[in-house]
Amino acid sequence: MSEQASNIDVRSNVYLRTDKPINADTDFMKRVTGRAAIGKLLERVAPGLDPSEAGRSLLTVRQAAEWAWQKPCELCGCIPEGPVRRGSVETIEFRCPLGRCHPKNFVPRAFLLDVVLVDRATRITGKSLNEVVRLALDTNWRDFPNKENGKRSPRRYWVALTPWEAYMLKASDLEHALAVYTRELGDA
Repeated sequence: MSEQASNIDVRSNVYLRTDKPINADTDFMKRVTGRAAIGKLLERVAPGLDPSEAGRSLLTVRQAAEWAWQKPCELCGCIPEGPVRRGSVETIEFRCPLGRCHPKNFVPRAFLLDVVLVDRATRITGKSLNEVVRLALDTNWRDFPNKENGKRSPRRYWVALTPWEAYMLKASDLEHALAVYTRELGDA
């Protein structure tokens, strides 16, 4: 008999609680995943409060991101943005199971980005910063080492991101993605 390897990774959202009240069981609260489960947790921990407001102080960064991006699409009802694991690397991607929806829920967020890098990226592509950021984040920028330039001239820029990106990405992530993207276009 030959051994067969599975291409499915099973994850569990089951965790045994202690006898503490749910508000005091921080180990349990940190392990809750998925928008529906996080919503139920917030209803129990902060009844009567707006879940988004209560979540800011009660949830981990990852949970807050899940709460934000695991919203069903208005067109198809699917959850189009979510984690995709390729080998040991997990990324958040937009993918419509029906293949007909496109990302449209963008959140504006301000970042301090290097003026020289932003200027180079927009000049090379002839596109707006938001268009270049979308293109850069769609590349495999995480696979490349971050060659940070010690000299920076930061300036505040507003960028439109998906809810997950707005919660999880830092200015250094955007700069790294822009740098990788502009290098791929031949400008080192």
